Amino acid sequence: EIRLAILPFENAGNDPDGQAFCDGLLESAIARLRQVEPGLMVMPAAEIRRLAVKTADAARKLAGTNLAISGAVQRSGTGVQIDLKLLDPRTPRPLATARVIYRSGQAVPIQEQLGAALVKLLGLKAPEPKLDAASHVPAANVAYLEGTGYLQRFDIPGNIDKGIVALQRATREDPDSVAAYIALSAAYQRRYRESKDRQFLDLARHSATR
Repeated sequence: EIRLAILPFENAGNDPDGQAFCDGLLESAIARLRQVEPGLMVMPAAEIRRLAVKTADAARKLAGTNLAISGAVQRSGTGVQIDLKLLDPRTPRPLATARVIYRSGQAVPIQEQLGAALVKLLGLKAPEPKLDAASHVPAANVAYLEGTGYLQRFDIPGNIDKGIVALQRATREDPDSVAAYIALSAAYQRRYRESKDRQFLDLARHSATR
């Protein structure tokens, strides 16, 4: 039985929004695998952060996982490269590796390419459903991943506001992105809980009904 941890993706570039983008990709990767294989045991991203898990061995000791996936993400002006490793905590060498190369402007969103690579890496035999209504407008999709990534680390001061700004940009780039509006509504709700300012509650309701 697979008990999997997807370790925090490494931001291999100097992009200031790179870590948020990595965190958004991590959440998308976990969601993708749960769609493909609903019974698959995947350690939640929030639990990985809470336990400060950085290695396959730490995941095994703290959460009882028997496989892990690591990823290094590098963004450039022309696209994104993700280097993946499938790890067994009992062995020093990766069991398998994969590389995802996304070129700016490609029709298939990066989440779907990453998901397909993960499915192959784990040897899952399943159809490949679309992931979380990813926008096919590249700029909107990048902004969506950054926004959801910031919200994954909402405990860091300023990250909720950064997430809101990124998700607002996503909805401007693609006004038909349902996923971006849902995430934006959740961001406003979290901002309301933090500030008790009712304008954020109104904004959350407005975004949820778009």
